[in-house]
Amino acid sequence: FGASDFAIRAVPDDIDPGEAASAAAARRLIVEAVAAEDPAKPLSDAAIVEILAGKGVHLARRTVAKYREIEKIPPKSLRKKAV
Repeated sequence: FGASDFAIRAVPDDIDPGEAASAAAARRLIVEAVAAEDPAKPLSDAAIVEILAGKGVHLARRTVAKYREIEKIPPKSLRKKAV
């Protein structure tokens, strides 16, 4: 075994580093969109998809849901605050 066999890699070998960076950028945009939402009317995953598409980032709704969960952002129904 060489030293590289025990090294921790930030990006798995089967993922292009550019792809990992763009996934991180997409997750950052999701966090920003949720942070800017109206607490009385939180954004649905579909609405977040539309916001990202307007910025040139095209993701499926289920991918937005996955990234939202990775960022520990609850679903719309749990983010809604009574006003």
